[in-house]
Amino acid sequence: MRAMKLVMTLVVRDEADIIATNLEYHLAQGVDFVLVTDHGSEDGTSEILREYERMGVAKVIRDDEEGHHQGRRVTRMSELARTAHGADWVINNDADEFWWPLVGDLRDVFSSFPPEFGQITVQRRNFRPPSSGVAPFYSRTVHREASSFNPPGECLEPKVAHRPRPGVVVAPGNHSIRASDLAAVPPSELLEILHFPMRSYEQFERKVIQTGEGYEKVHDRSPLTGRDQLYLLELHRTGALREYYDGLVLDATALERGLEAGSIVIDRHLDHFMEDLHSGGRS
Repeated sequence: MRAMKLVMTLVVRDEADIIATNLEYHLAQGVDFVLVTDHGSEDGTSEILREYERMGVAKVIRDDEEGHHQGRRVTRMSELARTAHGADWVINNDADEFWWPLVGDLRDVFSSFPPEFGQITVQRRNFRPPSSGVAPFYSRTVHREASSFNPPGECLEPKVAHRPRPGVVVAPGNHSIRASDLAAVPPSELLEILHFPMRSYEQFERKVIQTGEGYEKVHDRSPLTGRDQLYLLELHRTGALREYYDGLVLDATALERGLEAGSIVIDRHLDHFMEDLHSGGRS
């Protein structure tokens, strides 16, 4: 019997501070192959990705077209996962997201789904901005929100993985797919996504500008597409983005109150996993 093949897709732009960690983590968790669309990176991301291409675990598609056409780019990779790589499941991911299996590894989880189920949506958990320092971001970014929201206060949307089929369309943001014949896995506690959107103010500001301006160049998008990123771009343009970021940094008093109220959780899952991986405890 052929082993299940798990393929992950990524659209990246200037993610040099996190992309290697993302790839190392997911490959160690059971992902077999990664399809990456590199949208005009200029910070060293492209060079890092070429190393994984040379290792035979990734395929990079360079795309310098203006506009944040994420849904179209991910749909293209999803079809490539089906036709060129024989994927049984496709994880539609972002560079700052880490799919965490609550039991076993990712291969164990996706292998456990009966064949009648063809898609699963997974909730994300936001981590607050980290303390300063030179340690890797996952060692400094350990304060996670118990319930996460998008600006300006909307529930954080989940992400989707699916069995590749002809005609599947991945929605912008990887939040859902359009496919009439793929039944959803019932809500479960098998997976969650650890989300690290703020690793430094400089990284966050750059991402806000690139993504927000990218959505502005997508003239046929719906009013809901990219709404949170456009809100952040407006904060940047009015000079309020730094205040927004600083308001999410937890000082000692805010951390103590958050822990007592249960709204903040200390979560070192990724830190411990990467420490174990780098020490040779995992393949």
